[in-house]
Amino acid sequence: MKQQLKRATLGSLTTLFLAISGLHAAEVTAFQEDFESDGLGTRYSVENASDDGASDFFARRANLSNGTRTTGGTLSGTYFWGARDLDADGAAVNGMEADEARITFEPFSIAGLGDFTLRMEAAQGEDEFEFDNSFLIEIKIDDGDWYAIGGFRGTGTNAPGRWFEGDENTVASLESPRLTTNFQTFDWKLKRVGTTMQIRIKANLNGGNEEYAFDNLRVLADDALKVASLQFDKASYNEGEAATLKVTINNPAPAGGETFALSSSNHNEVLVPAEVTIPEGQTSVDVPVTIVADNGFDGDQTVVIGIDTAGFAPNEVFVTVKNVDAKPAIIMNEFMTSVPGKIEEDLIGDANGDGIRNGSQEEFIELVNNDTIPVDLTGWILSDDKGPRHVFPEGTVLQPGRAIVIFAGGKPNGLFGGAIVQTATAGNFGYGDTGDVIVLSSGGAEVLSYDYTATFAGAYQGVTRNPDITGEYVLHSEVNGALFSPGTKVDGSPFGTFTNTITLSVDKATMAEDEATPAIATISLANPAPAGGLAVEITTDGMDQDGETLLANEVNIPTPTVVIPEGQTTATFEIWAHNDGLLDGDVSITVVARAEEAVPSLVNMTITDVAVNTYSVVINEAFASVLGTGTDANDNGAFEETLDDQFIEIVNTSGRWIDISGWRLYSIAASDLTGQQLVHVFPQGTRLNDMGAIVVFGGGDIDHLTANAATIAGGAQVQIANTGGVGVNLTTKSDAELRLTNPYGYPIDSVEYTAAKADQTQSIIRLPELTGEFDNLHMAASEGFLIISPGTNADGVPFSGNGPVVLPGLEGILTDGFQYSDVHYWSDSFQWLFTPHYPVVYSWDVGDWIYIHEGASGNGEVMIYSYSRSAWHYTNTDTYPTSWNYDQSKWMRLR
Repeated sequence: MKQQLKRATLGSLTTLFLAISGLHAAEVTAFQEDFESDGLGTRYSVENASDDGASDFFARRANLSNGTRTTGGTLSGTYFWGARDLDADGAAVNGMEADEARITFEPFSIAGLGDFTLRMEAAQGEDEFEFDNSFLIEIKIDDGDWYAIGGFRGTGTNAPGRWFEGDENTVASLESPRLTTNFQTFDWKLKRVGTTMQIRIKANLNGGNEEYAFDNLRVLADDALKVASLQFDKASYNEGEAATLKVTINNPAPAGGETFALSSSNHNEVLVPAEVTIPEGQTSVDVPVTIVADNGFDGDQTVVIGIDTAGFAPNEVFVTVKNVDAKPAIIMNEFMTSVPGKIEEDLIGDANGDGIRNGSQEEFIELVNNDTIPVDLTGWILSDDKGPRHVFPEGTVLQPGRAIVIFAGGKPNGLFGGAIVQTATAGNFGYGDTGDVIVLSSGGAEVLSYDYTATFAGAYQGVTRNPDITGEYVLHSEVNGALFSPGTKVDGSPFGTFTNTITLSVDKATMAEDEATPAIATISLANPAPAGGLAVEITTDGMDQDGETLLANEVNIPTPTVVIPEGQTTATFEIWAHNDGLLDGDVSITVVARAEEAVPSLVNMTITDVAVNTYSVVINEAFASVLGTGTDANDNGAFEETLDDQFIEIVNTSGRWIDISGWRLYSIAASDLTGQQLVHVFPQGTRLNDMGAIVVFGGGDIDHLTANAATIAGGAQVQIANTGGVGVNLTTKSDAELRLTNPYGYPIDSVEYTAAKADQTQSIIRLPELTGEFDNLHMAASEGFLIISPGTNADGVPFSGNGPVVLPGLEGILTDGFQYSDVHYWSDSFQWLFTPHYPVVYSWDVGDWIYIHEGASGNGEVMIYSYSRSAWHYTNTDTYPTSWNYDQSKWMRLR
């Protein structure tokens, strides 16, 4: 199209413009509200209005007013409508919960208009939304019912609000545009016509950091379109009933007739022809429509039939399809809404089997088909009383007696009794530890509902029926001691019957990362493979293809699908250990073989690490007991801040500088049975000199800490705990453990302290410093009777390597912080590199062989020769990956 326009003459372009202009007039604005003047009681009304002048409001707000955290962008003027922390002042009225509020705008005329777009500028305060935090836009045409067209919705705990189009049951996609603190423009298409339109917007916000804001709401339209109306002979039909749709235009159809494209929002309920033509000279046509007899329970469903043809305003009509099928016997047999364990390594809580305990992703719902016929779950929804969590994808059919398990997230890996396994489409469940309602529905009709608030809140294990399917819910551990059994009965046996059984075995269960020969795995069937053979899928948590898990490519399996020939019972495949180059310790992996109509099987293997731990980094001091010390450790002017003045001191004794970017610091109280206790992740670019210290404070002003590090922390680097809300989580009420790991979970250092020592109004320290046991009182190590010494030796003398690492020249770009062999190493800039003949290297990040030459200035300037581009590039630490291409004389990206 672009090439055609480039070849067009000025005259032809003018003709084209005039032709388009004849079809569509200039865009008109049917409605606009920018809140620059107050329209309460005149232009709009509000339910559950509030404004405390700070952080609780559903009100017209000024830009940068107290409690608002939106920061401009496309904000129109000074005022906007804001919503934050609505549970403080709301009431459960007019179909809303107490943590919801609604603004309704006065009706406006849309007569003679069509092809509507609702547009607004919208923003959020922070990434603090949960699934129930919806921003829902509803429309009413003429005297019809209110219906939702879309809005924004959180996609997980502490997630951004994301744009969606659809009704209140729509799950926002993780790929959809997201809100930020800057106002941006968002659009929704409206495909109905009429004489008047009305808009209302409802927000659900129940947390102090959850905040929506919008401005310059307007409805744009075209005033030069003809209208075709749609009308069914009835408003609702039973499944399988005959129906007729009438398409009507105002003037007789021209020669050849008037042809329209028709669409249905749900072809499983209503089928319409792709096109329909009103005959020449006629003004209407009756269209036979198929109301599908789907033979499956799906509740009464609203289906949208649309029409969209050039020159006519898009229009649609709603029709209700009434379910005539009986509700199937789908049973929720087990659920887990609170996860046992504390940290990622606590595999006692790894219900989804992906090798990591995640406090959110391990939640699951197990459903069993207790009916005698297959049940198609396509489009069914798992939700709570606030909104959808999971929409079952197309083709989800549950056979009689079989189970399906829906995990909140992660990468499920295991047998699960041969059950169907899915992960929540919203990316998380978010069922509350303190209680919630689990709802399964089909087409809006409730299939089952269970409120576990009073009986199983905070169970930290699975809750199962005992006996399976027919019994009452009990804690799983009370049945057989196990904490959960997703996909299987409580005794571990599968639900339903299978025609075959797989047995998987390997000739060696332990392999070194650099092992030269593969393990040979054998698949054995209890019965010969059926006609056409049996395809067996091989999966493992040792193969990470998208970088989301901590297990980084432990093995390679060249044939992930193995076909056992018809009539045969065995087949083999190879499992190669992979040297990932990471210091991640020995890793246990699970290899699973599964196939249709077969009980799956697995084997466990251990891949031993060959990387050498060259780090010597120690947790040297921790300050837990703040009250009664009279100290202001973080120097922010406030004394004895219980959380903010706490700190943990770490010292590098490796004999060289090191990069600790992505390293993790945990603080784990022995008495704490709740989830993750990760308190700090060291940001990218965090490096320590030999004998240099870094101090992580619970809170404070980071700019002040950095500027005054010489007096506050002996010149050591300083950071503030960045995982939110609990500072560095040091307790004086319980024995505890502090743990430092690299990005791959390898423990670099771990120390323990007792509550008796922690609660002594002084810090705990190693004695002797850097090398001794940890659980010692600071004054015992201090000759000057100091009670704390962040960033310094116990006597107040700064560590000799304090301060930031200054890297000269080439070393500033190509760090060897993760070096693991002579030919493979990690570069902060170029990622993984391979070379047996440096300085010519292959960069997987750039995807090219390159020659690296340090610049003469020694200030991080590098000349790079790209072999694939046959060109020299110049770059440095500030501009990489942007580089100057001498051959093309322009700046460009290397990757």
